[in-house]
This record gives sequence, structure tokens and C-alpha cells, in this order.
Amino acid sequence: LLLPGMGNRQIRGAFLNVDREVTLDDTPFVDLRIKVRHQVLSDGLEKPLDWSNNGTAVSPEEWHQTLTSNDDVILLDCRNKYESQVGKFENARVLNTSTFRESWDWLRKELEGTSKDQRIMTYCTGGIRCVKVGAFLEQEMGFKNVDRLEGGIVAYSKFAREEGLESQFKGVNYVFDLRLGERVTGDVLTQCLNCGAKCDTQTDCANERCGRPFAQRHFVQCPECAAQLKGCCSEECIQCISTD
Repeated sequence: LLLPGMGNRQIRGAFLNVDREVTLDDTPFVDLRIKVRHQVLSDGLEKPLDWSNNGTAVSPEEWHQTLTSNDDVILLDCRNKYESQVGKFENARVLNTSTFRESWDWLRKELEGTSKDQRIMTYCTGGIRCVKVGAFLEQEMGFKNVDRLEGGIVAYSKFAREEGLESQFKGVNYVFDLRLGERVTGDVLTQCLNCGAKCDTQTDCANERCGRPFAQRHFVQCPECAAQLKGCCSEECIQCISTD
């Protein structure tokens, strides 16, 4: 990653979750902040796992071949509900979590009784969360055949587009910046929260004091309802900002 004003110096090993070039006029981040964190991703686990033992990294090419060959696999979407709501791989089982730390209870419950030799394929946006899920599946649950999509949806969508292949990921890839999503295919998987019209445009309530839980602040809203409700999720929130 080469930044303006740094001359020839580079930040090595840092990548943005983009599968194509982004112009300066469409900058997805307001600024760049680099912070030291205890964990790359907060997981809520009581004891740390060996993150180097996390299953097999599968290239986008092999991933595509497997999904199109109808192999007997369990395909797990390791992202949160608001992400899989607008886009996912066909036939994927979604965790429907609000935060990543809820993943472990879902995995224990939904995979109970599954053969430890069953092939499980995991994916997420850029490949970080499925590393932790893979480690949990192998070390805590004893599964022996765990794969993860190398580079995540970002890498797969880039591969499919460059190779001219029909993407097995449908809809929008949710991203954690001002864009909120990168469209991968024209499929619309969800609907407007307010009127039920087919839509996958995600937004945040214009009322900064909205009572929706933080993990549910992003919601799908069509342009017509956004205009009618002034960017709010409900009439109550309109009244709230009208009294400010």
C-alpha cells in the first residue's frame, strides 16, 4: 500500500477490501488510521486458538470449480446477518449473527451430529473471519475437512469477472466503508424494510439517537421510502429529528 506524501515508503502487507480500482473521486474512506489492536477481530472466545491451524486455503478458481460441480459440501457464510442479507453464495448456510462473537453458539448448535469427515467450506468478505471459524471447527469441534476461500468474496468476485465466469456469489458484497457494498451480480435478494419492495440498498438511520440496536443500525430501504421518511427508518425517528 503506497500512500500520498510517503515518498517511496510503503506499508507492506496492508490491503483494502476492493476488487477493482477506486478513483480519488470515489474514495471509500474519509482518512487512513493505523492502530495497534490486541485482536484483529474481536471473537469473545474464552481461550485463544492456534490461528495457524485453520483448515485449507482454497483459491477462487478451485472454489468456483467445487461449487459448480455439485460436490457434497456444507457451505458456511461466516458474516453477519446484515451482510448475507444482500448477497451470498448460492446454497450457503448463513449464521444470521448480529456480531461475530455469536458465531460459536450457532456452529455448535447447527453442526451438532454432523460427521467429522464432512467437507465444510467457509467464506467471508476478505478472508479473516473464516480463518477463525476454521480454527474453531477443527480445534474445538473436531472437523477434519475444513476449507476457506482465500481472499474472501473480494478475491472471488475479481477472479470471476476477469475470467468471464458466471459468479456463484449473488447480489452485493457488503463492505465496511462509505460504499457499504460492491455489486457483484444484478440479483436482488432482499426487500425494503418499510414497504417490502425488492431492494438491496443499505443505509443508516438519519436519526443519530435511533433506538435500533447498534448491530442492526444498517437496514435496507428503497429510494422512495428514503425520501418519504427523510432518511429515517420510521415515523418515530422522523419526529425525533424534527424536534431537534
